[in-house]
Amino acid sequence: MGGIKQYLVSNVSDASDSAITVDMLKDMTRSVNLAGGFKRGKLGYTFHMHPSMINKISGLGITANMVQGREDTTRGYTVTHIQTDDGIFPVVSNNNLGADEVLFVDHARMTIHPLGNREFSHEYLGKTGDTFKGMVLGEYTFKFEEEKAHAWLKNIG
Repeated sequence: MGGIKQYLVSNVSDASDSAITVDMLKDMTRSVNLAGGFKRGKLGYTFHMHPSMINKISGLGITANMVQGREDTTRGYTVTHIQTDDGIFPVVSNNNLGADEVLFVDHARMTIHPLGNREFSHEYLGKTGDTFKGMVLGEYTFKFEEEKAHAWLKNIG
């Protein structure tokens, strides 16, 4: 039993306390692509990161040469998707990650499954007076498939 980071071994990169760059994110998608991760499609892939990392990434592409229409009265930038040579992928804010790491994962390869025959069921415990008591019972586990189809960037400065 474990979580995503306990299972990831192949596509793990250490930023060595360097600031996040677009190239680091591109390298994550490229390593998954080269490992054969996109053979089943790209629909379930997302970048997961702490909200403070999203703030850092929001400032990466801002330049004085950006053009906005005159009718646009809103200013500021937020990242909802990241585009690389391998595709466009959504960004998910995840408070369970550290502020110094980014995960690139395929949700289609991560599921919750019952352990053996222990899916949710209801069992009556008996009658007490005019009431019946019961309990809901079930045991589930995290199923993580094709470890090379995911990537983890850690120790970002």
